[in-house]
Amino acid sequence: MRIPAEGVAAIGSLGYTPEEARFLYTVATFSGYFVPRQFIAFTSSKWGSRSTNFTRKLESRGHASWREYPHLDGVYHLWSKLLYRLIDKENLHNSRRHSPDFIRTRLLTLDFVIANQHCDYLETEADKVRYFREQLGLADGVLPAKEFGSRWRPGPVVRYFVDHFPVYFDSLKGSSRSLVTFTYVDPGQASVAGFRHYLELYKQLFSSLPAFALAYLSNSSAHFTRVQECFSSFVECAFQNETVSALLAPGVRVRASARSWEVFLATPIARATFTSSVAWYRAAWLKSPTPVR
Repeated sequence: MRIPAEGVAAIGSLGYTPEEARFLYTVATFSGYFVPRQFIAFTSSKWGSRSTNFTRKLESRGHASWREYPHLDGVYHLWSKLLYRLIDKENLHNSRRHSPDFIRTRLLTLDFVIANQHCDYLETEADKVRYFREQLGLADGVLPAKEFGSRWRPGPVVRYFVDHFPVYFDSLKGSSRSLVTFTYVDPGQASVAGFRHYLELYKQLFSSLPAFALAYLSNSSAHFTRVQECFSSFVECAFQNETVSALLAPGVRVRASARSWEVFLATPIARATFTSSVAWYRAAWLKSPTPVR
């Protein structure tokens, strides 16, 4: 994760140590919310005066507040508009109040980012659009988009990647931005309908890429069987005119018939290193040089 020195310095000017500033930059960018155990995990510290002094400092300076939510317990909300403005993140809307489901999604996202700090993230909507438009030469029409009304300009405003799910490159695998990984974050939904909608929304982008990986993030593996079935069906329908090999579980393959793809690492993996026991399912599509038989 590339945290700019100027961002750390800007937050540090509010009275925070470099490590505290790095954590606050990460929270502001990916979540807007956090719990003390995440600060402890990020700083590799122990429970005690360090985390207590940090949260007291946040509250006393009016940069964050503690609030309890039903079925969620308490969380800190980093809401200071000044802090977001200092790091040029005021358009993320993380300083606003949100629903418990939104907060659960963001806490899970933050857990993932903290556990995977080695990854290179496309942090904002602008970063994502710039990468796919300018570096890969893709048209805006294949990007996942949503229209919003505006009080300040005529006609709708088009926004991209409105889910704010992490998109990243895994530096541990020696990736030179050749294999982009998308994520879907499940905060504990009752079904996989949200995941199915996500696949449809990203279908044009996925089909425009020569290779990509997808990680399904959840704090439970309860839906993994249905996720595999949903992903299998999506691959079969979305690439029915291409050659596809989707190994989604032992003995389960999906075929379709001009380009070849392979799906791997598509079995549930429990990451013990995640502070909230986040479980995840990962599938990657790689262009194959020869048709799959």
